[in-house]
Amino acid sequence: MILAGATQRGRDFLPRVSVLLGCGIVSDVVSAKWLDDPVTFVRPMYGGKVLTEVSCAGYPVIVTTRPNTFEIIAAGDSPGRFVERQAALPAGRVRSRVLRIEEKPKAKVDLTEADIIVSGGRGLKAAENFTLIEDLARVVDGTVGQQGR
Repeated sequence: MILAGATQRGRDFLPRVSVLLGCGIVSDVVSAKWLDDPVTFVRPMYGGKVLTEVSCAGYPVIVTTRPNTFEIIAAGDSPGRFVERQAALPAGRVRSRVLRIEEKPKAKVDLTEADIIVSGGRGLKAAENFTLIEDLARVVDGTVGQQGR
């Protein structure tokens, strides 16, 4: 089982991994029933109006979880098992290559992943004043909760 966050990068990369591995993917998981056999995952559908339970009959399976959904708990007494496998692809199968790597300035944090959200509304009096909210979000390493324009 491959577990990862449902971040922008994870949502882009992991479906491709799923295709390469020929396995299922369960995305945006908000809870899991780890003791079920097979493991059952709960994920929202239809804009969050409905929750559905999903399980996969075989392994491997890829699961992405919504950021900040699961709490961090202390490690238990029994250690996990680490298995390392080589993922060898023939050179002719790889169809992408890195042309260059560019460092981008610090990007805005995705709203679902933000620890600090700054929001504004009618109290700003005019759309031009919304830059105050954007400036504040930048200073406190937050993200803007609503676009005023």
